[in-house]
Amino acid sequence: MQKIIVNTILLLLLSLPLTSFAVSDSILGRQAYAQGDYDKAIAYFQKNLKIQLTKLGPEHPKVAASYNNLGLAFGSKGLYDKAIAYHQKALKIELINLGPEHPSVGTSYDNLGSAFYSKGFYDKAIAYGRKALKIQLTKLGPEDSKVATSYNTLGLAFGSKGLYDKAIAYHQKALKIQLTKLGLEHPSVATSYNHLGLTFRSKGLYDKAIAYHQKALKIQLTKQGLEHPSVATSYHNLGSAFYSKGFYDKAIAYYKKALKINLTKLMPEHPKIAASYNNLGLAFGSKGLYDKAIAYHQKALKIQLTKLGPEHPAVATSYNNLGGAFYSKGFYDKAIFHLQKALKINLTKLMPEHPKIAASYNNLGLAFGSKGLFDKAIAYYQKALKIELTKLGSEHPAVATSYSNLALAFAQKGFYDKAIAYYQKSLKINLKKLRPEHPSVAISYNNLGSAFESKGFYDKAIAYYQKGLKIELKKLGPEHSDVAVSYNNLGSAFASKGLYDKAIAYYQKALKIELSKLRPEHAEVATSYNNLGSAFESKGFYDKAIAYYQKGLKIELKKLGPEHSDVAVSYNNLGSAFASKGLYDKAIAYYQKALKIELSKLRPEHAEVATSYNNLGSAFESKGIYDKAIAYYQKSFKIWFTKLGPEHPNVAISYNNLGSAFESKGLYDKAIAYYQKSLKIRLKKLGPEHPSVATSYHDLGLTFESKGSYDKAIASFQKSLKIQLKNVRENGASIVRLRDNIRRVTLAKGAAN
Repeated sequence: MQKIIVNTILLLLLSLPLTSFAVSDSILGRQAYAQGDYDKAIAYFQKNLKIQLTKLGPEHPKVAASYNNLGLAFGSKGLYDKAIAYHQKALKIELINLGPEHPSVGTSYDNLGSAFYSKGFYDKAIAYGRKALKIQLTKLGPEDSKVATSYNTLGLAFGSKGLYDKAIAYHQKALKIQLTKLGLEHPSVATSYNHLGLTFRSKGLYDKAIAYHQKALKIQLTKQGLEHPSVATSYHNLGSAFYSKGFYDKAIAYYKKALKINLTKLMPEHPKIAASYNNLGLAFGSKGLYDKAIAYHQKALKIQLTKLGPEHPAVATSYNNLGGAFYSKGFYDKAIFHLQKALKINLTKLMPEHPKIAASYNNLGLAFGSKGLFDKAIAYYQKALKIELTKLGSEHPAVATSYSNLALAFAQKGFYDKAIAYYQKSLKINLKKLRPEHPSVAISYNNLGSAFESKGFYDKAIAYYQKGLKIELKKLGPEHSDVAVSYNNLGSAFASKGLYDKAIAYYQKALKIELSKLRPEHAEVATSYNNLGSAFESKGFYDKAIAYYQKGLKIELKKLGPEHSDVAVSYNNLGSAFASKGLYDKAIAYYQKALKIELSKLRPEHAEVATSYNNLGSAFESKGIYDKAIAYYQKSFKIWFTKLGPEHPNVAISYNNLGSAFESKGLYDKAIAYYQKSLKIRLKKLGPEHPSVATSYHDLGLTFESKGSYDKAIASFQKSLKIQLKNVRENGASIVRLRDNIRRVTLAKGAAN
């Protein structure tokens, strides 16, 4: 369930500190700042500063105030080093002229803390926040509103470090002061409610988050009016909480409310409007409306480029979001292009170890992994992990994400034990730092289930999938899209056990949710149709399978385009079903369609290309054209061997298929050699009880039978039967077939003797 890490824009109320604005230039600067016109604000603040330097001298406290204002404006432009330099100038003046314990010194420490927070230096931000807090507690008393501000600032920094309980404690301290000193309905109380809502959202407590955001909204509507920008902020936050719950239509409704206010009260190119566009893009993307998502992200990008400049971190966020949308559409090169743009900006404007850079590395890893470049993906994930371990600590949830991504890549390479080890590391962090029922814990259980399923440990896989499902049903509700994912996973595991009716029941549950919560043409609906098709194909209901595959294909062609890799998967599925019906020419036509897409959209050595070559080989073998089959199997083998390594389970598939083709040509010794190569890999990489090992023993048995080596044949069939009895129900078709084989060969042996 790995996904591109998107940057949801969670808007918080930002305000300039109540410093002294000398004359109209200062007032005009503040107005321009509020409108998001930071360049204009800077121009006014610089005019004001020039007058103050001339009239008051370089060390006057009002000059320090101007430096702080300039620092805030440059910080809003993403020029954090420039912001820090101005805040440090202000601090230097205040320390000399006002003394180390003056409240204005505390304000400058707070400003420096905020700037370092934006740069991703959370420990430095905390250090400055604590300095500010110490002064304010001493000089203003424990219940002053500035003390509450410092508590909120510290809460944000600890939240970014993944220390959510510590963050909540600070936000609650701030709230307590504000309720006592400012009253129940003061806008600052609403700000603290929003901070608490955001932190509970990070903990996965979405209903609690919504409750806090609704409290904030109620105050703002009462005290500030229906169209105040702070009301828009709460609408944004509510939208994001519902987005996290999977209620995308509700999220969109809130985002649109926020956008309407901002368009009315601000200017059409205000950065907050860009934030609204980005959030709408994310929500529409989650609904599978990728073109609509891209349009919104492009609107956001246009504003940010105009108002913030081409190197602002917010521009990087939009590039990142565009990369995510193109990734979802299967346009991996286009995704990589945008993700690399985001990375370049963040490397330039932030620091090389900023968590946002780690996020970019993770996203690039996912995109390269989807292109089949697993080693490149792993390199990016390891870069991300290194940053996160250094800057966030070994138990941050972001570290868990990187472990999970590494696990995915190793699973794709066929290193399932390594994948499981990384998934378990991820799970351990999530259990400790979040809570046992957090949705991220459910994802970890699902990921572990997938890895154990790949190893052939179906019961273990089912147990993990059920753990994940239990959490999702409780915390997200029975109609959340993640619940549908778990149902699909359970369906897959039961299908692998040969329990096709049970699999179909789970696939149908998944489909019902997707049709209800997403829409009839969502890509996930197509996935469920394909899964149902596969189960019915396994049951021998080929026409029903074809009908489901065609439903899935119809959606993919319409929503993803005729060259998407998912379309190629559907073509391969249709080819398989027609091959099962004995319509080999039709099967070949579909396999060739799949291959054409893969060669065009991926690259000639992608693992999916090898899959299509393998399928074509199977069809030609079924037609009795063995040399052509062998040629395709060898093409497939060459790709898998080169790109996945000599011991990948897919290489074992190639050996097995080559063995089958040579057996069909009557070259039994050559066939046995290939089957044994396949068996050796499977025993090593999958374990002695994997169903694929049973397949290898079965195929060896048939070949030994053809050679007249009846004792060897019986031994091979018995080994296969022993494994199958552990994985498949007693009366399963494979069990019946093996027992028939043993009886037949035993009779042949008796007759020969």
